[in-house]
Amino acid sequence: MSKQNIKNIVILIVAIIGATCFNLNLDTSVSIRDAFTSADAILLMSFFLILFIALKQIVELKDKRARIISVIVAAIFAAMEVVGYSISSYNSLAGIIGSKEIFLKAVLKFIGYVIVFYTIIIYVYTKVLPRIKLKEDSEIRKYFTDNKKSLFGIALILFIAYLPHFLYNFPGVYTSDSIAEMDYGLSNATYFKNHHPVFHIFIVYGCISLGKLLGGAYIGIVIYSILQMIFVSFSFSYVLKYMAKKNVSIVFRILTLIFFIIYPAFGPYSITMWKDVPFGIMLVLFTIQVIEMITNKEYFKKKRNFASFIIISIFTILFRNNGLYVVLITLTVLLIFLKGNRKKLALMLLAVMLFNVSWKGPIFKLLNVTDGPIREMMSVPVQQIARTVKYRRSELTEEEKTKIQKYINMDLEEMSSRYYPLISDNIKDHFNNEEFNNNKLDFVLLWVNLFFKYPVEYIEAFLDNSFGYWYPQANNGILPTWYVYEESEEMIGYDRKPAVNLEFLDGYYADINGRKMPIISMWISIGFVFWIIILCVGYMAYTKKYKLILAYIPIFSLWLTTIASPVYCEYRYIFGMFTCIPILTILMISLSNLKEEGKENKQETKETEGSKGIKNKSNEEGK
Repeated sequence: MSKQNIKNIVILIVAIIGATCFNLNLDTSVSIRDAFTSADAILLMSFFLILFIALKQIVELKDKRARIISVIVAAIFAAMEVVGYSISSYNSLAGIIGSKEIFLKAVLKFIGYVIVFYTIIIYVYTKVLPRIKLKEDSEIRKYFTDNKKSLFGIALILFIAYLPHFLYNFPGVYTSDSIAEMDYGLSNATYFKNHHPVFHIFIVYGCISLGKLLGGAYIGIVIYSILQMIFVSFSFSYVLKYMAKKNVSIVFRILTLIFFIIYPAFGPYSITMWKDVPFGIMLVLFTIQVIEMITNKEYFKKKRNFASFIIISIFTILFRNNGLYVVLITLTVLLIFLKGNRKKLALMLLAVMLFNVSWKGPIFKLLNVTDGPIREMMSVPVQQIARTVKYRRSELTEEEKTKIQKYINMDLEEMSSRYYPLISDNIKDHFNNEEFNNNKLDFVLLWVNLFFKYPVEYIEAFLDNSFGYWYPQANNGILPTWYVYEESEEMIGYDRKPAVNLEFLDGYYADINGRKMPIISMWISIGFVFWIIILCVGYMAYTKKYKLILAYIPIFSLWLTTIASPVYCEYRYIFGMFTCIPILTILMISLSNLKEEGKENKQETKETEGSKGIKNKSNEEGK
């Protein structure tokens, strides 16, 4: 038997395993025998044929590096799929470790996922992404480029695109968090609490106060909505301007503009009174600064760049409390890897830390601001303890029970009944801040001790409270819901009425939140877009552009703080990832391909010079 025939047989077997295992039913109530036969036969055969043809094409690739990285990324995705299914279906790992048969099914499903994902990823890495390259489009440069005319023109287009959402949701969109922030302006408060970022409260306070002077608090909401629309429009226009500066092809810039116009969240979010919106915009501006640091050799030579980075970092910190972690983690990583500019990076880090100390110290004191309760940072620990109480209460010692009740003001039976795996509010809101502040070490020792006794409960509690940020099929709405309290209309002096009747938007909003729009719905998924980020990072590693991976540190820092949040899948918490998608995909892939393009040009030059040399030699011999 020839080597080719043996190779074909191996591909055939792998395709059969991949197709059947990929379609395996992971439902714990289905036996392993029925799990293999539950798939539609026609679809399974079609899937097998497609997989077989694809494997035949990629098996000829000699790129070992592409194979290794594709397998690693495929394994990460496969693990997230298998674990995510179990957590979303059973709120536990019962779909993996429930029994030996269940575990075997999970392993087979994992293998199927790896084969299919590997096939897709290696094709994308070697055939699709290398085609995205930087390209000069001089013929239309004056109309869509990095000049001021384009900046204002594109901003105007985006503002007009978002205008229907404003007119229909007049005077703007506000939720329970917005009401809490507006209350400071409505009550003319003389003190503030840093539960919501104080800087954003000041902006809301200013708008509401100005609105009251002009005739009503609702006018303040109008002012806020218009200002935020302008801010979002100009920021997205700046992203396009920056892509033009980096010489991204006009085709991809137009696609990015379309993305900014039609992406379901951007229009409604531009008029929503949430701190998450300006923070998401600041994050993309912060990320651009990081990209400049790692791609522009002249960046650190200009003092204005130093000032720009500090200012953008400060506003990133001011708009969300976890912005501090994003900035500090990013600067620390840059300090480690950008060896040639460590002194300047250290100064940047010092400046940011000094600002934060001043802001939360003397400035807070001057403005009569108090810190928010520590419970907001305790979502993961209290969920883990509450889950342990729910499933292992009979095994706890009396001392452990007493300590748990000391830190969480709730009877253990009530704690067990109120524990909800996906949201920590039921438990977190009863956390005893004062007791914790007085006995931090004691609480930590309790938490660690319970972890070593009940690790499965701890792991399941964490996965339950975070799987929406990495599992693509997690259900999540993205659009804010109108909260109309009886007192809220009286508070703002206005009954919500659309300025323009655009009732079709109601159906559109419902379809978006219900994820009923094919293909588009996956771009709403937090987990799916996070996969795209991982795919891009893998591509940077494949092309050996390791320094470019540093551009993803802000997003990963935000993601890390988000998986420790109170809600398992809250879109607004991770909104910054979606604002950054164009530059972290199109731009970064283009820059990653730049080296290959340069090598090709260099090779072409050598070949040309060689041809000229041969030609000259022939001419001399002829003479």
